[in-house]
Amino acid sequence: MLGLPNNTIFAGICHSPAGGDVVGAAPHILSLKNAHMAYIVAVIQQGDVATTTLTPMQAASVAGVTKALTNTVPIAACLDYATSDELVATTAAKSYALDAALKKKIVIFAIDPLNALDQANEYDCITLDTSTSHANNIVAGLLFVVPRYNPPLSAIAD
Repeated sequence: MLGLPNNTIFAGICHSPAGGDVVGAAPHILSLKNAHMAYIVAVIQQGDVATTTLTPMQAASVAGVTKALTNTVPIAACLDYATSDELVATTAAKSYALDAALKKKIVIFAIDPLNALDQANEYDCITLDTSTSHANNIVAGLLFVVPRYNPPLSAIAD
């Protein structure tokens, strides 16, 4: 059974380029205009013991400059999905630092645009910064958006 609302849209937010090196890979900045709620789902296959920090960043446009989230967001993680399917809630934060274990991991950020983004300065876009990752880590991220209104709604267009 699928647990997403029927009108949920999704888009790729980041991925490892060929060779797995996410350092310096340009993530996609996606729009949360008219979004009720959004979820960034990052899947990591950690191939190096160097710790990695996943950081959702906000922007005023899909081509804009990014900055840290305005407020903390709920985060859940499974630090070894090869042996467990349990997501564990962590302390709300603006980023999440993975441990150094060479495991397959999932981290989910719950983004409420009205609370997490700088609405006063019209920040309504989001991305995921993985620049602290190591070249041997494989990272992929999806953005799931629950729209405030019925689709059509696009996360890739402003």
